[in-house]
Amino acid sequence: MISRPAGWCLLFLVCGVYSASFKVEVQRVLTNKSSVIYDVYGQRINNRHDMEYRGRITLGDPPQQFNVVFDTGSSMIWVPKEGCVSTGPMVNKCPNTDVYRPGATAENTGIPFRVEYGTGAAIGTYYKDVFAFGAKGGKQLKFKNKVTFGAGEQMQFTDEGILGLSFPKPNDPATNIFDEAVKEGIMDKPIFTAYLKKCDGDCDDGGVITFGDYDKERCCNVKGYVDIIPNSIHWKFKLDGAR
Repeated sequence: MISRPAGWCLLFLVCGVYSASFKVEVQRVLTNKSSVIYDVYGQRINNRHDMEYRGRITLGDPPQQFNVVFDTGSSMIWVPKEGCVSTGPMVNKCPNTDVYRPGATAENTGIPFRVEYGTGAAIGTYYKDVFAFGAKGGKQLKFKNKVTFGAGEQMQFTDEGILGLSFPKPNDPATNIFDEAVKEGIMDKPIFTAYLKKCDGDCDDGGVITFGDYDKERCCNVKGYVDIIPNSIHWKFKLDGAR
């Protein structure tokens, strides 16, 4: 972590091949709970209840748009499926609002999935379909290959959908989106940088997530790198101290 007066940055590095980069603007909004942040991929975000980074992606052809949570603590992607059932304080999609409807490009793998978080869970079936970052009808970053993702049928706490940015789990059927982008060579470097700007109250420019490069415009120079703690499922590293 690198601190600066206007905010702070996190830089994540994954080994692999590379070829281009792209950025995501974020927004911070205060609500009735503290420590709440949302980010939007290529779009503005709304802040609710917990610390989350949210952005727009599309699945299928013709594309279906979803506003998913960017989560550095998990590795797979899932979205709500048509006819789903959800319960909890942050549910508003099931059964038929902004849900995945399998089309001509969809492939049902028949493999069930279940993922649990600190709060909430999702259960459903793995599908394969075409994937792109960005809003439908706008500038997008389209993947070359279909991705394997969870089509959620039962959700607890939230039914927005989640895109994991942690590193891949062994033998996981789901596509790790960032890892796949690196393998396909659609970014300059196997790096993404999260810059979060401090602001009082609401602000539209709450930060930027840069995929495929280091954020030279907003973040200080990189002083060095540290190894991730072995066998960790999260981006965890040892700190000798902080100031």
